[in-house]
Amino acid sequence: RFGNVGNNVDPVTGAQSIDPNLTNNFKFQRQINAAYASYQTGMGAWTWLGGLRAELTRADAQQLIDNLSNTGSYFRIYPSLHVDRSVSEESTLSFGASRRVTRPDPDNLNPYVDHEYSPNLRAGNPHLRPQYTQSYEVGYGFEGRGLSYGLTGYYRLNRDSLTDLTTYLGNGLSLTTKTNLHTNDSAGLEFTSNGHIVPKLTYSVSGNLFYSQIDATALGISGLQSTTGLNAKLKLDYRPTAADSAQITVTRTDKRLTPQGYVSAINIVNLGIKHQLKTDLTAVVTVSDVFNGQRFQRLAMSPTFTEEYIRTVRGRVFYVGFVYSFGTS
Repeated sequence: RFGNVGNNVDPVTGAQSIDPNLTNNFKFQRQINAAYASYQTGMGAWTWLGGLRAELTRADAQQLIDNLSNTGSYFRIYPSLHVDRSVSEESTLSFGASRRVTRPDPDNLNPYVDHEYSPNLRAGNPHLRPQYTQSYEVGYGFEGRGLSYGLTGYYRLNRDSLTDLTTYLGNGLSLTTKTNLHTNDSAGLEFTSNGHIVPKLTYSVSGNLFYSQIDATALGISGLQSTTGLNAKLKLDYRPTAADSAQITVTRTDKRLTPQGYVSAINIVNLGIKHQLKTDLTAVVTVSDVFNGQRFQRLAMSPTFTEEYIRTVRGRVFYVGFVYSFGTS
């Protein structure tokens, strides 16, 4: 159940009255009945794992304020196959194919028009369908001698993925809703690695170097759109002494395509230092979002309007604290 309440306050009497533009009551229930089967076997250096999942899903949604309701059910079967081959005691080749489902969040199904951030109105879509992904992957993994890394090449066919669609209402108001994008295919290389750069400096990195292509013809927008990018996270840990450590983390979420434009990349850097004052007392200093990178920027264009939506988060926080531990470990 999702309930939001907003009031207007009379400046003279202080009396409060319900603001219908900020008040709504949404109920949602999803029931999933599933059966699973798997079979694993091996032959020499090869290992095979096959799986099959059958699901019957029913969803009921009701917006009590507007007296709107929606009910739906669907049955799907999701097969999967994963094959491993040992190349050596430290390395493995893998192959995989699978079909997966990603269901929309209940809040994205709420049809109520939210006026909290006028003139940028938002609303959910009760008719959203789940996203289905057909994935094919081949990978290589290595672990040994204080080092581990993995590379996975993939090709994924996404159907009915979730995206934003903005409509201009006039008088300076726009309405952004969620909708299904019929085709959203991607290919790329996922990677992970962790180990030591020098004895006192360790690293951990993961990422996805990708190519993405969308087709929004079903939404009345002609032509294919494509982009390349890198989503990544890097963490460095430096321990000069047994009592001291420092850490830096860098995360990047690259540009994401929408039917009408794109959402810009987001880069965030966090820093932290820890010093052991005593066996039971530790001092901690952290700085979050050092370069003020929590900036959401969406560009939407159509024959009748152009909108640039920017939302910044004041996430830069400088923190100094002490941790006292008591008891036995």
